[in-house]
Amino acid sequence: PVVVAPGDSVDEAARIMRRRKFNALPVLDEGRLVGIITASDVLEAFVDLSGVSEPTYRVVLSGAAGAPALRLIRQIVEDHGGELKWTWVEGTGRKGRLHLRLRTRRLDDLTTALEGAGFEVSAVIAAGRKSGPP
Repeated sequence: PVVVAPGDSVDEAARIMRRRKFNALPVLDEGRLVGIITASDVLEAFVDLSGVSEPTYRVVLSGAAGAPALRLIRQIVEDHGGELKWTWVEGTGRKGRLHLRLRTRRLDDLTTALEGAGFEVSAVIAAGRKSGPP
């Protein structure tokens, strides 16, 4: 059978489950069953890692692209006391848009700094706000 070990990463388990179309995998430690990781476990881990389960913002930028732009954005976010959770590039070149998931207390100051660095902030969406049971 296909199994994972306790030290294997969640993304490795997700890759196996997706490729094999499994909904769960046994977790073996030295040949002994110590647990089962399910698709729900993997989804919960990715939700936690992405930051959408906590108060964050998704900020959509256009402007410069590539590694230098990402380094500059990360520095601006950190300089303003924020935490960059993830980035996603939509499209390519200067016409592409960059989606950021970040946590910050001073969103206005941060977006002003990003605009001052030459990025166009085209959208800001609040996420992860507590709203009671689904």
